[in-house]
Amino acid sequence: MRRALLATALLLMLALAGGSAQAQVALDVNSGSKTSLTPWAHNVGSGLNLVMIVAVSFSATGTHITGVTWSGTSPTFSCLYAMNYGDSASSCGGDGGGSARRVEIWGAFLGTPGATSGSVTVTQSGGATVVAGSASFSGSGTFGTANGTSGTATPASLSFSGLSANAAVVDAIAISTSQPITSLGSGQTQLWKAAGTSIYGSTSYKTGAVTSMAQNWTAGTTHWAYVAVPINPAPTPGKRKGQTIVGQLYPIRGTVAPETREN
Repeated sequence: MRRALLATALLLMLALAGGSAQAQVALDVNSGSKTSLTPWAHNVGSGLNLVMIVAVSFSATGTHITGVTWSGTSPTFSCLYAMNYGDSASSCGGDGGGSARRVEIWGAFLGTPGATSGSVTVTQSGGATVVAGSASFSGSGTFGTANGTSGTATPASLSFSGLSANAAVVDAIAISTSQPITSLGSGQTQLWKAAGTSIYGSTSYKTGAVTSMAQNWTAGTTHWAYVAVPINPAPTPGKRKGQTIVGQLYPIRGTVAPETREN
């Protein structure tokens, strides 16, 4: 009997010392599609550890995002990835080296502000027409390594490895209005898609240990740029080793700790 009690106590202590769990990254609020950069409302919910993603699909070269703000808690937004058709790497902060069709994803940590009203403002360096939108996610920790690609053939796709089962990935594409998106990769959920002037933009997300993201359209040759960014889950603090729980058994000479005893 005493051995059984000691084994139970030891298992309890090992469980408490085993580190922290992770929260599931989950969609909080989706703004829907915008076909201009007129400031739009984005009122977040009361979730924990919020981040916000802003994605913009552009119709032309010679322009890029110069700033993103949200009036709710004034967080600092950073460009996570930007790409023109023909670019070989991210062109955050510049107009890119490729031709028409550009897409950018920006992100910011909001913390846990509670249910908060605000509006998103995006400024660009030129006058390209756009499809844009914003989405906030709860349970978020850090942004993972974003990636991008461009091409002409369907589908547009990106691969990821090593992501947590509680992570999420957000993607966005800029493509011609003659080739609107008809389907997403397996398990992806549409955030928004719309046709602007000379540009079609589509943004989606997927949760879990994501290994790939894709967007598909009717076969045909057209220029497109495609980017995606992982959102890693925030750790959820657990009990620390040595904390007392009611009825906990102490593996010290086989004694049973009284409920009033503190470590």
